[in-house]
Amino acid sequence: TLTVDDIVWRDSTSTDTLVLGLDKFAFDVYLRNDTIYNSLSWNDLSNIDHNKALIKGCCVPNDLGASFWVHTADLTINDSLWSLDQNNHIDVIEDRIEISNLEFSHNQQKLRVDGMVPKHDGDTISVNFNKFDISNFDLIFRTLGFDADGFITGDAWMGCENEKPLTDAQIVLNDLK
Repeated sequence: TLTVDDIVWRDSTSTDTLVLGLDKFAFDVYLRNDTIYNSLSWNDLSNIDHNKALIKGCCVPNDLGASFWVHTADLTINDSLWSLDQNNHIDVIEDRIEISNLEFSHNQQKLRVDGMVPKHDGDTISVNFNKFDISNFDLIFRTLGFDADGFITGDAWMGCENEKPLTDAQIVLNDLK
């Protein structure tokens, strides 16, 4: 078990009170037969939980790499409860990574990743957005000096052809401010 009381990526200043970090961070790993089980958690120190998580999964090594599953993911991020579809699967096969049904959801919002991380010709990975509120990225946008609000619906993908990256997107932004 690895525990850390406080991880701070960005601390407040005299002109900006934004703090970006994790409190009560813990990472646990244990082995049983041919499986590596893991747990990742954090919990903010305030009386009301604004940011906390409990993520549990497992890994089964094999001759060519390993297979990973996340079977529990309860995340509260900026007061919003997010869940992860339990039918997810990540395979690492030699030098390739295949992601299946990695879908995070909160109410009607969804963010889903599927495909092969592009490295070789023909590899493609897609990201599907459904009514995804871009305000979820306010902490990141704020550090870049801007604020945007609205909802993303659609698909984006990245691939590889002739060892060069390709990207495409069919995305609709609604209520952009």
